[in-house]
Amino acid sequence: YIFDEVDAALDEVYRTNVAALVAAESKHSQIIVTTFRQELLSHADKLYKASQRNRTSNIRSCTAQEALETLTASAAQGEAVPLEDDPAFAPASRVPARVDTAAVCA
Repeated sequence: YIFDEVDAALDEVYRTNVAALVAAESKHSQIIVTTFRQELLSHADKLYKASQRNRTSNIRSCTAQEALETLTASAAQGEAVPLEDDPAFAPASRVPARVDTAAVCA
């Protein structure tokens, strides 16, 4: 199953319930969830960070701490998290990078 920000419009209690449901169902199914909320992170078997710069997507594994930091920064900046400065791009050509954290329960 793939859920894209299934918890986005939910309050903390419902997000916690969804996280528990995903954890229970992941014992016999593969579930991939993208989220900007921290409740699902504690139930994830694997975490990945997806970023995009200049229409190029990058996906890499990350630690739980890095995922939490990304989510915290994302919430503070309205979902746009700047990546490290890349001297290969002139400031005029920079596009805000979007960074999602995907919690994967296998």
